[in-house]
Parts: sequence; C-alpha cells; structure tokens
Amino acid sequence: MKQRFIFLILSVFISFEFFSADIIAKNGNVNWNNVNSWDLGRLPICSDNIIIPGNSVVTLDASVFLNKDETCDKTRLDIFGKLIFLGGKKIALSKGAKVNYYKNAEIQSSVQDKGKSESIEIDKTIFWQGSDNIKKGEKIYNVNSKIEDYTKKSKQYFTINAQEGGVITTANGTVYNIKPNSLTNEKGVLISGNVEVEIIEIKNKSEMILNHKATMGLLANGKMSPLVSGGENYLKISQNNNELLPKEGIEVTVKSQKVDEDMEMFNGEINEKNQINWTQTNTKPKINADSYTYIQRRLGWCNIDKFYEDTRPNTEIFVKLPKEYDINNAIVYVSFDGNENLLAELSQFQNGLFTNRNAFSPIGAKIHVIAVSNSGNEWLCSVKATTIEEKMIIEMNDLLPNSEETMLTILKNIP
Repeated sequence: MKQRFIFLILSVFISFEFFSADIIAKNGNVNWNNVNSWDLGRLPICSDNIIIPGNSVVTLDASVFLNKDETCDKTRLDIFGKLIFLGGKKIALSKGAKVNYYKNAEIQSSVQDKGKSESIEIDKTIFWQGSDNIKKGEKIYNVNSKIEDYTKKSKQYFTINAQEGGVITTANGTVYNIKPNSLTNEKGVLISGNVEVEIIEIKNKSEMILNHKATMGLLANGKMSPLVSGGENYLKISQNNNELLPKEGIEVTVKSQKVDEDMEMFNGEINEKNQINWTQTNTKPKINADSYTYIQRRLGWCNIDKFYEDTRPNTEIFVKLPKEYDINNAIVYVSFDGNENLLAELSQFQNGLFTNRNAFSPIGAKIHVIAVSNSGNEWLCSVKATTIEEKMIIEMNDLLPNSEETMLTILKNIP
C-alpha cells in the first residue's frame, strides 16, 4: 500500500512536469517569481508556453533556470509587453527553447542596473544581455500572406482532357460534371488537350476564417448582411497558366447533411482589401435528398446561401484590438452561436475600432468575436464570447500565437 501511494505521488509529479500548458502573466506590474503573477497560480516550468501580454510589465528579481533536462527543450517565451531584469539576473533556457518578442515588446534592464550581467540564454548562447540596452520587438504582422499560404494548401488539383470532358469528385464528395468540348479561351475558341482544374471547398467556420471567406451578402439597398452558407466553392480551369471559360455551364452537386429549400446561389467577388462580397445570382439550386445541384456558368467563387434572419432589433457593434492592429494587419469576425455556417466580418475600421456600417447584429444574441492576425509563420488569435448589447464596444485581449493545428482546434470548438 505504501509503495502504491509513492507511485501515485510520482505519477502526479511526472504528469505535472511533462504536460504543462500556456501560462500567462497578469495585467499591470507583476513579479515573475510570485505565483500570484500568473494565471495558473504557479511559476512557469519547463515545457510551458510563457506569455507576457502587451499590457503586462514583468520584473525578474531572481534568476530562472528552465534548462535542467530534455522536457525544457519545449519551453517557449512569447513577449508582447515588457520584461525587465534586475541586476545580474538571467533566464537560462535549454537548446530547443524559443523566445519570440513581438511588435511593441521590450526586454530591458532596470535603469539602476543597466550594463550588468542580466541576460536571456538559450543553451548557454546569449539571446539578450543587459549591455544591449532595450531590445524592442520587430515582428511584422501581415495576415494576408498567412491566408494566402493556407489557401494554397486548401486547393485540390485535377487534370482532364478538354475534348473528352470529365467528372471530378472532390475530397468532400462534391461532383463537377464538365461536358466534352465545352471549354474555350478568352477569344471563344474551343480548347483541346489536357487542362488543369483547381478547386477549394469550404464547409465550416474554421475553414472560412483561415481562408478569409466570411459569409457577407450584398442586399438590394447596397448594404452587407450575414449569410447562412450551404457550402463555398472555388473553381478555376486553365491550360498553360491561361484561364479558360465554360462555353456551357458546369453541373455541380454539393453534399449537405441538411438541405434547405430557401437556399439561393451567390457569386463571390474579392475587393481591394481582400474581403469577399457575395452577390445573388437570382437562381436557386436543385434540392436533392442530401445535396444541392446547380449550374456554374462562371468560374471563381460560388456559394449556396440564404440571408440570416432574426426578429430581434439589430444594432452596430464595435471591436477594439490592441493598438498595433488595424484593418491592414488583422481581421475581426463575428460568429453567431448555434449557426455553424454563418460568419460575419467587421470590414471597416473607424476611430481605432473595427465595425461595419450596417446594423446587422441582433440585440441579445450570443456571439463569439474572433480576431486573427499573424507574425512570421504563426497565426495570432483572440476569441471572446459575449452577448450583443446596443452599440456595444468589445475590447479584445492580446492576440496570442498558435500553430495551425491549434488554431483549427480553437476555431472548431466555437459553438
């Protein structure tokens, strides 16, 4: 019995050491070496992702050693705010550890201790030392480049013979029926030989976000309003990098777990801000038992949609991100809880706030606000749940770094 008790204690200790998580410094001026300075109520340990948010100033008054064994190789320090070292103190990290300091971040010695032996070491190599003075963050945010990279990976490629035509079935079971001798060049001349077909399928909110393809439709009055999507699809056909045109429409059948007779067809156009706007084609898809069928008469983005309806009074909402973000390097989405295929975008930026000129948000609706950016090879993300109030301003916390896999997990868990 005594041996079993010791084993349980060791098991708890081992799991604590090996399975740690994000640990975030609290707002304001805090001390690294005080457990009350961290959201988990403990000090950072090996393998933690240690995050100093933009509104935190963390002082280090005792040296920290996170280099004792192989578990420390996974340690990561992400600095958005300030990290201040007192005289002679250091952070020692192991070989595989990473330190990232983002735009507006600062690493520095205290005024009275500047020039002494304060340092951050990675495998005994100096990453920063007190004599460097202030090390300021230099990471640049460029969310559009990250989205382009993800969209490239989302593409599916096929080859068919233009004279013979072909039936293409995608990874999600969408079927494209391209008739024989139905593709032309821009001059209307029929094409022969092999052609390349590119397809992108978007079925849920996480894919909408990472591809930057919100469901915002253009109303007759020129305003934008959210759409409920039955599936967004992109189609491109080319030969030797020259885009082709369908002489006749291409029949497309899209699988759906639940069909809706109110759905219509929309075409998507990308504007100068890389935002997509969906326009009605005044046609409806054919409703099958478990799918929609429509004729695609132009290439590019196509969407099966209907306008979102809610009888409650609508209001504008505003979202405030940390000061380094604006419409050029961040995107803000509004996800309405319980609607898997509905994602609005706040596509305007006024007086430091993300907004939309249309009042499309029902007062009392439960939502999740998602802010997305990137730095280098990492996604940056912040998610906040709230209930819509009239003309409310929603303040978001720092956008924290995530791998693509973690991003997908976060987004898939939004109701």
